Amino acid sequence: MIRVREEKEWEDEENPLPQKNETYLENKENMDEISKKNLGIFIEKIIDGKKEPLSQLLAVLEARGFIVSKGGNDFYIFDLSAKYRDVDMGITDLPYIEKIFKKNNIGYLLDSKIVLNSDFKTEQLMDFFLPPHGGFGAGGDRISLPLGWRDFYERKRGIVIPLSDLDPLISHLVRAISLINISTDSSCAGRGSFKSENKRWPNIGFKNFYDALWFKIIFNNLVNPAIIPQSDWKITHGKLIIKNSLDDIVGMYYEIQKVAAFLYGNRMVLKDLKQCVVKKLKRDENFLKMIHDINSDKNGSKSYENKIFEFFNTQYMQCLSEKLDLNVGELK
Repeated sequence: MIRVREEKEWEDEENPLPQKNETYLENKENMDEISKKNLGIFIEKIIDGKKEPLSQLLAVLEARGFIVSKGGNDFYIFDLSAKYRDVDMGITDLPYIEKIFKKNNIGYLLDSKIVLNSDFKTEQLMDFFLPPHGGFGAGGDRISLPLGWRDFYERKRGIVIPLSDLDPLISHLVRAISLINISTDSSCAGRGSFKSENKRWPNIGFKNFYDALWFKIIFNNLVNPAIIPQSDWKITHGKLIIKNSLDDIVGMYYEIQKVAAFLYGNRMVLKDLKQCVVKKLKRDENFLKMIHDINSDKNGSKSYENKIFEFFNTQYMQCLSEKLDLNVGELK
């Protein structure tokens, strides 16, 4: 879990923040057998159908949330350096990858180009999904709602932080949500992760009240019918919580990957869709009056949640019906 406020605002005895120099603490030898077995099954699902070692590695890097670009016959890691990030924890993604490459004798990075040493086994890829701050998941509070409408409509992308600071089993989804212009302020892959007695389910907290409602619109109308999730995805009180009642923990984490891939693959369409909706809402006098009332109400936007959702949903449907510059057929 990552927080975006000052450390002193968040740190507590039960859920301490990761130290800035901790890029990798967990060791797969320390995992219990159930978790290790399920993590192996999860990776096998990620690399299923990929015969070549490079293809397997690229699938794992994508599942971790890294952006890989191709140049000729070579592949490069796009590092979200400090100029692209909202929060600099003193860690960049490239050294994090290099550390795992070196530890498992997978290869190395030449600048940002991937160079493989030799073939490798599935077990060597496990390190990409081990948490950089010790233990699957961490707790902590989150930024309280609400934050402003202006922050929602002015932001051109979600908050970006290093992937090495995110819980590995949910980092792909966090990054995908960011790339469709929705901001989050916290994430947790779940405490107990690959054990059936998962005590804390995967969750993502949204930075803005409006971000949470907009994600709900996208999920209900586009993601849900496309993916048909078997897990229970709920957006409530500004937070996405993912639960699995079928005791299929591996399936739940793989489903998270499918949702993340859907959002990332359709990011340009979804970004345009948000811009269309925002443009209409900024011209809607009734909506703007409600925003003014929210800002004047000591109870904030919570009491207006249903009304805001109705406004969002109405304009969303209008944008789809007009299609404008949206190629809805691109959604896949």
